[in-house]
Order: sequence, then structure tokens, then C-alpha cells
Amino acid sequence: MGGMGRGLRGFVVIALAYGLVSYVVVKFAGFDDSPGNVFWPAAGITLGMLVVRPRREWPWLLAGVLTAETIVDWTLYQSPTVIAIWGAANVVEPLVGALLLTRGGRQPQLDNALSVLRFLAFGVVAGPVVGTSIGAVGTMIAYDSAFWPTWPRWWVGDAIGVLVIAPALFTPRRADLVQARLGERIGLLAGLATVTFVAVFPWQKASWEQGLPYLLAPALVLVAIRLGPFVSAVALALAAAVVNVVTAIGSGPFTVTGLGSGLVIAQVCLAGAAVAMLTVSALTHDLMSVQRVEELMRDQALHDGLTGVGNRRLLHERLSIAISSLGNPGGPEGSVAVLMLDLDDFKSINDAHGHLAGDAALVETASRITGRLRPEDLVVRLGGDEFLVMLEGVANREEALLVRQRLLAAIEEPMVWNDRLVPLSATAGMALTDDPDATIDRLLAEADRDMYAAKVSRTPVVDH
Repeated sequence: MGGMGRGLRGFVVIALAYGLVSYVVVKFAGFDDSPGNVFWPAAGITLGMLVVRPRREWPWLLAGVLTAETIVDWTLYQSPTVIAIWGAANVVEPLVGALLLTRGGRQPQLDNALSVLRFLAFGVVAGPVVGTSIGAVGTMIAYDSAFWPTWPRWWVGDAIGVLVIAPALFTPRRADLVQARLGERIGLLAGLATVTFVAVFPWQKASWEQGLPYLLAPALVLVAIRLGPFVSAVALALAAAVVNVVTAIGSGPFTVTGLGSGLVIAQVCLAGAAVAMLTVSALTHDLMSVQRVEELMRDQALHDGLTGVGNRRLLHERLSIAISSLGNPGGPEGSVAVLMLDLDDFKSINDAHGHLAGDAALVETASRITGRLRPEDLVVRLGGDEFLVMLEGVANREEALLVRQRLLAAIEEPMVWNDRLVPLSATAGMALTDDPDATIDRLLAEADRDMYAAKVSRTPVVDH
């Protein structure tokens, strides 16, 4: 019942969307020299919905397209033969494109150059070629009309409809790859709206002489770079709708040379902007994805996989920089201190509660240590149950001792594990230096000796 319900919803949604858009384009623009010839957004709606929905729902979606196409054609008093031909054409076209685009279970993401090329080849070229060929040949036979120039005008209309509408439906939302802050986003979208207004303003010169409408391309490219593929795809669809609606009603710079040729020029403008936007968006996404992977790999190389705090490699990087900056003009004042902490009786936690409890104790200890320090302080897991804290700008030994006392007090609070209290405690050693010639090994060895001495002093003496 759930699958049938989703199918019915898809049927209703696509039938309403396809039917409404098709009716508006055909009814209010005339059909001979209308956007129906050189801009057919319903083709993009159909392909986009097929791509994002599972294949088991495709029969419902295609049935919705066929129903809507039949009703629209019937209102135009077309013959049953033409209604059947156009219905078949508008069902086969998105089906071919969607099958090619989703081969192997892949969904087009438009997030790399290869994905964009596949979309252009299969969605924008191959699907519309098949669909418009069926429609044009069938219409030629039914009405004894000319195949040329009907076919190229219909193909351009479907191809542009797919190019500017479909990406807004299946391009993924990747907020992590958006570079711009809220203020910049608002400014960029407002700028694009202004450029779109300029593009459709009824200038007195022909569009190619004025040149202003072609500002859409760089504006969309800038949006793609800063706001990501999804926002730019939606912005492209809205800009295309505005350009085509204004041109179809006989206004704007593109209509100076006549509605028919003006619409062709408008589609050329939009096609160039769309291809540029999709290409730049994909390349930008590729570059940013590589940067994210590199950042992730570096983060993993410098941090402990269990607790998330730093590891030995990060310690040596940060401690080396901290020591070498001691005494330098403009460097941090004070000394560098390292605190080495070792959990007491950690083996007993594993033995009594299991290794998962031991891991939880390590994660909890790292969290407690981090929570009691400044953001600039470094916490490192040396391995096993040993942690190290590096402090910069320490005024004196007493200040470092206070930090050590605060950390030990935080660790000694019992941990709750499976509704049981697990006691935790730690021993800490400390080393402090203000010598820029000090070595990392010497500083760590001194902290280790201090920790060992603290452990010995806490070990009870057993009389034999």
C-alpha cells in the first residue's frame, strides 16, 4: 500500500506540473512561433522527476505525463492520432534519457566534469533527439507537414527545457561545499535578479548589439562558484523562466527582431549560460571535494582515531614550534609546559567491564581534559591510557601545577557505564621550560620521570 501510495502521489504531482506548464506555454504563447517550439520546460520536469525517483515508480510518473499530455492536446482540438503520437513522444523521450543517465544505478550529480558531459550527451541530446523525432515524423505523416524545420525547433525546445530545468530537480544539496556566508548569498542572488531584470528590459536595440542580456552567463557562473551546484541550478531555472515568459509575451530586447527569431536568440543565450554554469560548478565542486579529502586525510594523520584528540605526530609539530618560538620578539611570553597523564588501574576496567568500557573510559578522559583547557592548548593521546597536555604562555610552575590539579580532579569523577559507576583516576607528571634550545625528547622524558615518581609515591608499601 505504501508503494502504491507513493506511486499515486507521483502520478498526481507530475501530471499537474507537466500539464500546467505545458498548457501555459502552448495556450498563452501560440504554438507556431512560441516557446513550445524553442523552449519546452515540461521535458526538464519529466526527466528530473524520473531521475530522482526509484524505477519502480516510473510507470506511475510516465502515466501521469501521458495523461497530462492527452488532456492538453485534447483542449487544443488535436486529432486522436496526433494525441497518441505526441503522448508517445513525450513518454519515450524522458524514459530514454533517464535510462541512460541512471545506468548501473547511478544518479547524475553534476558534481564533476564527467557527470556534466553525461548529462549533456544523454539528457540534453539523446533523449530529445528520440522524442522529437517520434513527434515530428508522426506529425508529418498525420498532417502531411514538413519534417524540416519542425524537428530542429522541437529538439531545441526540449533540449533547452532539459538543460535549464532538470538540474534544479536532481542536483544534490551540498551545504558543506558552499563557500559564501549569508550576507554574500543574499548579495549574489540579488545581483543575479538585477542582471536578469537588465536582460529582459525592453531596450531599443537588438539584443546582440546591446550585449547586456549576455551578462547572465558570468552572473550564473559566479553564483555557481560561491553558492554551489544546487542553488545555481535553481537560479538558472528561475532566470530562464523569466527570460522566456517576458520574450513570449512580446517584450524585452530579444523581440526586437521578431518573436520567433527572438526566442531562438534567447535560447542561445540561456544555453550558453547553462553550459558555462554547469561546467564551472562541476569543476569547482571537484576542486573543493579534493580539498576536503586532503583536509580529512591530514586530520586523520594528526589525530587519534578513538578519542579525536591529537596524536604523537601533531604533538611533535606543535611542540617543536612552541619551543622554537620561546624568547623570540613577538613570540608568546612565559614558558611551555607539558603534563603527562596516565590512567590508574586501566587494565582493571577492561577486566571488570570489558574493552568497550575501556574505550569509553579513554574517550571520557579525553573529553574531560579538553573541557578544562583553553582552545589553544593541545591534548594528545600518546597511546594506550597515556595522555599529554601542552600549555603555552605559562607564567610559572605554580600556574602549571594548578592546571594539573584541575585536570586530575576532573578525571577522578566516576564514569557511568551500563548503569554502573566505574571509578577513574590518573597520575600526572610535569615538565616546564623557557629554553628555546630545549629538545622535545628531553622535555617528554622529564615529564615521564615526574609521573613515574608520582606513581611511586602513591604506591602503598607492603610489609613481608
